[in-house]
Amino acid sequence: MDRGLTRLQAQRWYIFAAGGLQALDRAAAVLATEPRWASLLQKIGTRSLEETDITTELFHIFQELQELAPIDSTLRQYTIGCEVPVQAPNRAGKRSRDADLVLSTLQYQAALRLILESKLLRRVSDVNSAYLGSDGLGCFTCIDSPYTTAHVAAMAAYVRSNSAEAWESELHTRLSASVPTLIMDTGLFPLYDGGRDFLFSDVRRDDLALDPLLLLHRAFLFPA
Repeated sequence: MDRGLTRLQAQRWYIFAAGGLQALDRAAAVLATEPRWASLLQKIGTRSLEETDITTELFHIFQELQELAPIDSTLRQYTIGCEVPVQAPNRAGKRSRDADLVLSTLQYQAALRLILESKLLRRVSDVNSAYLGSDGLGCFTCIDSPYTTAHVAAMAAYVRSNSAEAWESELHTRLSASVPTLIMDTGLFPLYDGGRDFLFSDVRRDDLALDPLLLLHRAFLFPA
């Protein structure tokens, strides 16, 4: 609301983001189960696991959860897209940049779209080089086809060691190191009842002539 949203607009964003990210938490928990993870590994065969393998599975599981939900469930109001082209004035077709996952709803006059960028982190050094680099957080701040002009977006870290909480603590530390240059503020808050707190960062977008972006962060732990 401090950035110009009305109370109703802010409430809609909160409900939309909370419901969508709670469903993604559920999808990641399903993928982390032994039979579903084994099924993914069987699909990829002898090659190395890649970020897109996990993203695509989360996309499919999210759709499965929607189909299993009661007919009056708010989960059915979401549309999810995978590898969605980013609209830009200077790119088209195969030259378009692609957002990993996009959650959207058209139930309001103005559509809400939550862009999610993900990175597979194999080692701690990947936090700076990949997650916070030009192809990670930089997707939301670069002047060439920024992934969103909305007030809210999300990032996911796919990890396979330690714990999700340990990785989020590392992310918190690295984000805090960017205050006040790129990051205005960072911290934790409960997004929905029964889930662990979400890490957030307020990202400056001065070069884009946009209000700061509320970026929500999540680490998803999968089997080693």
